[in-house]
Amino acid sequence: MATIRGTCGNDSISGTPDDDVMFGLLGNDTLNGADGNDILLGEAGDDSLDGGVGIDTSVGGSGNDTLTGTNGDRLYGDSGNDTLIVGGDAEQPVLTANGDDGNDTFISAKAGNLPAELDLNFGLNLAGNDGDDAFTFPFGALQESAIDGGSGNDHFTIRYMLGGVLAGSGGQDRFEIRNMAGVISTGDGNDVISVGASKAGGTILMGDDGEDVISAIAGSSIIDGGAGNDHLSDGLDSFDLASQLDGGAGDDELSSPGRDLLLGGDGRDTLESGAFANTLTGGSGPDHFVYGPLVNLSSIRADTITDFNQAEGDVLDVSGLLERVGAANGPFASGFLDLSVQDGSTLVLFDADGGGDDFRAIATLENTILAENDIVTESPPPPPSLGRYYLADADTDQPLIELANRSVIDPAVLAGHNLTILTVLNKSNPDALFTESVRLNFDSGAATRVEHVEPYALFGDVDGDLRGGFGLNEGLHQITFDFYGAPNAQGRLLGSESLTLLVTFSAAGTELLLI
Repeated sequence: MATIRGTCGNDSISGTPDDDVMFGLLGNDTLNGADGNDILLGEAGDDSLDGGVGIDTSVGGSGNDTLTGTNGDRLYGDSGNDTLIVGGDAEQPVLTANGDDGNDTFISAKAGNLPAELDLNFGLNLAGNDGDDAFTFPFGALQESAIDGGSGNDHFTIRYMLGGVLAGSGGQDRFEIRNMAGVISTGDGNDVISVGASKAGGTILMGDDGEDVISAIAGSSIIDGGAGNDHLSDGLDSFDLASQLDGGAGDDELSSPGRDLLLGGDGRDTLESGAFANTLTGGSGPDHFVYGPLVNLSSIRADTITDFNQAEGDVLDVSGLLERVGAANGPFASGFLDLSVQDGSTLVLFDADGGGDDFRAIATLENTILAENDIVTESPPPPPSLGRYYLADADTDQPLIELANRSVIDPAVLAGHNLTILTVLNKSNPDALFTESVRLNFDSGAATRVEHVEPYALFGDVDGDLRGGFGLNEGLHQITFDFYGAPNAQGRLLGSESLTLLVTFSAAGTELLLI
């Protein structure tokens, strides 16, 4: 076994055909193990380590290092923001890579290839550990793998995951998986899971603690929100595959167009259905069963609501469905709704054109007898806005003018002040009491700002203003204010509000018109 040492400078070293131990020492070094089962130690500096052929071990050391490995190799980023490039094939041992401290990035060795040339076809054992890590495999397919983001706010982007476990552990993690088989466990935190298609009987999506947002479009999944106020949704699978959505403890929102099992669990839950053979169980607490935009008017198959309990505060709300078809007040008398009691259960019947001659059951409420006035048929008035918006002096934080549609801003205001946009939470809206962050988006892409807020607090950018080179070009611009129930624009989206600005130029200067 050869031992090869670098210098205090920036070295470029290749190994021998045998097993080598290579030390980069100080400097930004490039180490290539070549043949043999090598050990590469980058040590200090921003190093590049590639074990080459063989089963190699690479340790980046301090600095922002780049480590490349294939099947059987072990990669350890150590401290720093490292990039770990992984590859291999299904016939060899699984590669193990550990980012250790820092904000690390894990990518495929074939990431630069055209999509048609990519076939990852190997398994991985990856650990991000501390830091905000990114696992990016947008092409090809991963065989059974174990990937753990560790603590920190981690981001997983994977096209095909054919088995294994993705774990977020702590932090506010985001999973974007196009095709999934296996288990995703987010750990604590307000996490987001988005899955395009899932394998029948082989996919479990778990939110654990926190206010999680979990969505699956097709396939069959078990979706478990865990503790916290979660938002769970599933699509309608074309192969009649069913999913199970379980809100767990907390005030959860579950939605499915059809053929799924929805379990609210403990708390004040909202279950929204498309009236297409769903089974809905609210669980303990006052629950809200909703029919509206998800219903396909041309294909209705009755849902089953298993535990509707008026004494517990449960509500059946069809106001959104009636609004869609333009039903007049008094939908029972006008031929849009009817009730039928059979064997102690109530069938809720709906006629889309109000003719009264084409009723179809949208839901059967088991062991419950309802009267017409027990059903919500009219939408409540819209809630008050979540916020009020001001153009303010960035130096004094004093509001200059409230931003509202069709208001005109005097060009002298723009010329005479260093400006910021401020948001004040509207205390008359109960959701504002739960707002922990506001995200400000400009459609021009000029800026996206996220602020933590308390009720009635002001917000601008990270310094409390928009003075960091921010500007708007002439033309129309839309500002959207997104209100979230958790820091860093994570968790449940409580609502969005928008303002449209027209920026024009005149002899007097720039003029902003809110329209």
